[in-house]
Amino acid sequence: AGASGELPSGPLTIGGALHCPRLLLTCSILSISLFVLVLSYYASSFALGQLPGSPYLNYFLLAELPGLLLVIALIDVAGRLVLVVGGLLLTGVACIACGLVSSAAKVVFAMLIKCGSIVAWTTVAVYASEVLPTAVRSVLSGSVGIMGRLGGLAGPFAFQLAAAHGAPGAPFWVMGLGALVGACLCTFLHETRGRPQPDSLADFLRQATDPGAGFRAEVAGLGVKTRAMLQRGRDAARQCRTAWTAAYVCHHL
Repeated sequence: AGASGELPSGPLTIGGALHCPRLLLTCSILSISLFVLVLSYYASSFALGQLPGSPYLNYFLLAELPGLLLVIALIDVAGRLVLVVGGLLLTGVACIACGLVSSAAKVVFAMLIKCGSIVAWTTVAVYASEVLPTAVRSVLSGSVGIMGRLGGLAGPFAFQLAAAHGAPGAPFWVMGLGALVGACLCTFLHETRGRPQPDSLADFLRQATDPGAGFRAEVAGLGVKTRAMLQRGRDAARQCRTAWTAAYVCHHL
């Protein structure tokens, strides 16, 4: 289905969508990533039980609220893929660290797991609604969501199985490796920020094969924006110093 001559002639169906390697790859990557994210999000609650006070308030104020504010601030600036990959990387590193430490340090890393998970999880939900073709968007995005729910169901059983075999830190290591693999896989996806939602399979393939929509192009563009913003900040600071110096000289003349 990568060539125009192989595209289905009639309306796009689920069967036709699953015969498109690129679309199938996109759904598989999103499913794997969401499974790991939801698994890590709920499993980290086992390490947060040591916090005093209400666990729900602690989760919201210390992990979820910062993550949500980060998404609101950066999703239209950095793009979807940067947030997804960044959230997965933070989740993966924090999971591995959480399996290696104990006591108070475990709580800190567990908070980072929740924060990274909520950043990537929220952004994946937005990305899935934008990247999939209109005709199959609801079914495929629902299938991706089911994988996330399976990850939530697997959390308690993973820790029970690990405790039975005398390896309480093993689930964190597995989740961490899974999150890092998901981050690497998401670099093969294409960015949807500022692009119209695809109505057909041809629109999807056109966007997916656009060199300017790749992850490397988005990171390069973000680097250019960051350098330009820093330069504007330096220019503004220089102008302020010049203005203050002129005002000081005029005042003391």
